[in-house]
Amino acid sequence: MNLNAIISANANWSTVTNQLLFEKITNGNTTNSGNWNTGTDGFLGLKIIAGGQTRYCWIQLNAAAFTSGANAAILTIKDYAYNSVLNQPILAGETSCTTPTVYLTQSGSLSFCNGDSVTLTANGTGYQYQWKKNNVNIAGATAKTYAAKTAGVYKCKVTNSCGSKGSGTRTVTVPCRMTNENMVEKLEQLSVYPNPAANDNYKTPFQ
Repeated sequence: MNLNAIISANANWSTVTNQLLFEKITNGNTTNSGNWNTGTDGFLGLKIIAGGQTRYCWIQLNAAAFTSGANAAILTIKDYAYNSVLNQPILAGETSCTTPTVYLTQSGSLSFCNGDSVTLTANGTGYQYQWKKNNVNIAGATAKTYAAKTAGVYKCKVTNSCGSKGSGTRTVTVPCRMTNENMVEKLEQLSVYPNPAANDNYKTPFQ
């Protein structure tokens, strides 16, 4: 895998018990088996489970003699590190971290009509994201940005190797729920009586 690749629970780990769990990337595809295809300075992501506790780590390898279908003549471990914080991810090549920071920005108004949206962005030092609406995780909303289309209170939890931090909130309102076409249709159905006024005694308040 490449430098700064994320090693976390979301990786494609082997599920076979009593085996070393590892992840590698070959031609952009994540696998947990096969030949080592990176010659020098490649990273191997590891998941260590001991005493019911899980830690993520990486090993930097120089495997210049590795070729497809052949055994390695030389395999050198150049460096390694693990995250001392249980269950927290680590970046390949990372040796230190700081507590994540996060603040939200929006692409426009937080109040709009049905059918419109506003894009929220989580800025800061995290590299994993989970958006929430009304304190409930939004399924699949794990990118840095999120397009909010419905009313609610939104926030984002960001994670890095040192832990997680929640952002402030943004309250989205959708006060007008009728589209322009529906409004025109309703106005066309509106009738005013009497039309015309036939009572000579009828006078407006201004006459």
